[in-house]
Amino acid sequence: MALMADRFEGYFDRIVSGWVCGWAWDSALPEDPVEIDIYVDGVRHATASAELYRPDLETAGKGNGRHAFEVDLSERLTDGQEHQVSVRYARKAFDLRGSPQRVTAGPGAGVEAAGSEVGGRGQPVGPTFRSRFGGLWTDLSNAANLIDGKAALGWITREEADALRRWLEDGYVILPQAVPHDLIDRLEADVEEIWAGKSATRCFVEFYEGRHPVHYPAGPRFKAQPCKLLHLYAHLDSVRRVIFAETILRFLTLLFERSVLAFQSLYFRWGSRQDIHQDTTFVKVSSPLELAASWVALEDIQPNSGELEYFVGSHKLDDYLFEGCYKWMPPKSSEYERYIASLRQRSEEMGCRRERFLAKKGDVLLWSAELGHGGSQNVVEGLTRKSIVTHYCPINCDPVYSDDGKQYPRIRYNDIAYYTWARYD
Repeated sequence: MALMADRFEGYFDRIVSGWVCGWAWDSALPEDPVEIDIYVDGVRHATASAELYRPDLETAGKGNGRHAFEVDLSERLTDGQEHQVSVRYARKAFDLRGSPQRVTAGPGAGVEAAGSEVGGRGQPVGPTFRSRFGGLWTDLSNAANLIDGKAALGWITREEADALRRWLEDGYVILPQAVPHDLIDRLEADVEEIWAGKSATRCFVEFYEGRHPVHYPAGPRFKAQPCKLLHLYAHLDSVRRVIFAETILRFLTLLFERSVLAFQSLYFRWGSRQDIHQDTTFVKVSSPLELAASWVALEDIQPNSGELEYFVGSHKLDDYLFEGCYKWMPPKSSEYERYIASLRQRSEEMGCRRERFLAKKGDVLLWSAELGHGGSQNVVEGLTRKSIVTHYCPINCDPVYSDDGKQYPRIRYNDIAYYTWARYD
C-alpha cells in the first residue's frame, strides 16, 4: 500500500460556497486525470475527475497541469448543519492531504470558506473571506501564507510571489511592457479602419444619454466623440492577442487557478472622466468578487489626458450595500451619488493614496474587483488617452449582461483562455 500511495500526490484545498476544491495527480501516469471520491459524513457522495487546468501545477512539474477539481456540493453542504468532508483517491484506501475538513453553512449564507465555522470558544476557525460575497483565494485571510507555500513548493517564481503580495496589499499590479508594441500597432491599425468606415467588422460604440447607456454601430462620426468601442476582441484577432498577452494571462491564471474568461472590453480613444468607482457596482458576475480587469496603454499616456487614477488599497474597504443588501447597484438606483461620495470618503479615511497611471505604451495595470478607480477629470482638449480595458472572470463563473439572465457561448482562444460577449444586434 505504501508503494501505491507514493505514486499519488494531491491536496484538498478548501470548500467555497459548497464547492469542494483541490488537485490530485498520479506520477506513474502524469498526463492522465485522476478520479477522486468525495465523502460527506462518512458516506460517498460524489466521484469526479481531477482534470481542470491550473498553471501552478504545470509549473511544479505535475504533468500537463490538468489535475485540479472543483465539485459542486452546495445543496448538500449548505443546510446549516456541520459536516465532515473527506476527499479520497477513487478506489483507494487513502485520502488526499488536507482531508478531512469540517464546514458549516446555512442556505443563503453566501460564501463559506473551508473551516469557517465558529469554534467552541465562539471564535472563527480557519481562513475566512473579507467580504460576505466571497472572492478569489487572494481574498482569504490566509492568502499571504498560501503565497509563501506556493513559492516554497516552486509553483510560482519569486517575482510572481512578490507581485501577488502587492496584489494583496494594494489591490493591483503593474506589468511593465507586458504587451509587445507590434501587437498594439496591429490593433490600432484595425481600429483606424473602423473609425474610417472601411472595416468589415460590425462593432458598437457606447456612450451615455443622461444616466442611460446607448449603443450605435461604430463609424466615422464617433471618432472624435467621448465614447467606447465595445467587445473588439469578439471580432478582431489583433485585439485578442493583446488582451490575452502571455504575461497578462499568466497572472490571471495564478489568481483564478482556472481558465480565464474575457467577457467585456472597452476601447478608449479619450479619457473617460468617469467617477472613481468599483467594478462590482456595475460589472455583474455570478460570483461578484471573482473578477479582475486589465488596462493596457496603447500609447504613452500624457499628463492631463484623463489618465487612469485609483485609491491604493481601497479594495480592503467594507462592502457598500445598495438598499442595505445588494452588491450590484440596482437599475434606476437613487444611491449613485451617495455611493461615489462614500467610496471617496472611506478611502481617504483609511489613508489610501490617490495615484495616477502615467503608463508607457505596452504597460498594463491589473486590478481587483473592489479597487476604487476612474478617469481623471483633468483633460486637455485634443489630447488622446488610447487604452483598452478588459474584464475577466474564472471560466466557471457567469457574466450577467441583463436581468433576463441570458448567457452567450464561450469561444476557445487557447487551452486556458476563452471569451464571450453581449450581442447588440
